[in-house]
Amino acid sequence: MALQIPELPYFAPQEELPHELPNPYIVAKMPEFQDPVRARQGIRINDHYVVKFGLDEASGTSEAINMLIVRKYTSIRIPTLYAAWPYNHNGTEVWVLLMEAVDDLAVDEEWFQKPENQDSLLLDSIKRQLQEARLELRRIPHPGTGYNLYGHLRCFKNPHLDLKMFSTAEQARDWLFHAMVPKHQAQGYSVTEQQYAKKWESAYDKFCGGLTSGDEAIFTHFNLSPSAVKVQRNGRILITGWEFAGFFPPEFEYVTAYKAGELGSVWSHNISRCLSEGVYDEALELIEKTAE
Repeated sequence: MALQIPELPYFAPQEELPHELPNPYIVAKMPEFQDPVRARQGIRINDHYVVKFGLDEASGTSEAINMLIVRKYTSIRIPTLYAAWPYNHNGTEVWVLLMEAVDDLAVDEEWFQKPENQDSLLLDSIKRQLQEARLELRRIPHPGTGYNLYGHLRCFKNPHLDLKMFSTAEQARDWLFHAMVPKHQAQGYSVTEQQYAKKWESAYDKFCGGLTSGDEAIFTHFNLSPSAVKVQRNGRILITGWEFAGFFPPEFEYVTAYKAGELGSVWSHNISRCLSEGVYDEALELIEKTAE
């Protein structure tokens, strides 16, 4: 099965809309949208819609395309995307994303930090659902020959990835390793500095070229954090924040999710572990031990 890349602009069929589409001109004039940071993060405008306004082409199109792909190829619960279109705002083309307003989100990232929740049945349910979601993402077909690891977004530059795109797993791992364990330039030739340099080089070589997790790129959320995983009152999770998703080496989901939590938090040492499948600890261990 070949991956079909959604085309933008996108508008859901009229019969699927819960309410008429808002006018972007009116949205741009609303007081809530005068803060560009909040506007890009998304603001609820009524009982039906959340609007992300003022997105640049890279973030706007990537989030829209990724949400449509996840909706088509998986049963993972995400907010419904109703529309995504460019809009000329004060002479600059920005993107408008119109999403489902989801009610009854019972917990947020602070919930994960509470000791009484660390061994709860709900926590076990969240882990199980994240494992199921990861398996579903693996089944999204890779775009194939001619696409790099960032897959369908090969035409766009993504600011989160430092404007880099990768054609091989080694290139992707090189970027991730440098991002998490910077190579400090030695100021001298002390024993400590020499030991660190050797340790860094050894871990780097192993991470970029010799991991047992394999090199096959799989569809990856790449930004799983406590704030991206919402839990509804019925216990089902809702996964948000798909703007950085794409095709990456298989250990990236686990490693980036682990690093997204606070040091020693229940998220890093409990929730994210469910994504490792007992296979990708090698990658995290290399990063952790070198970073120490």
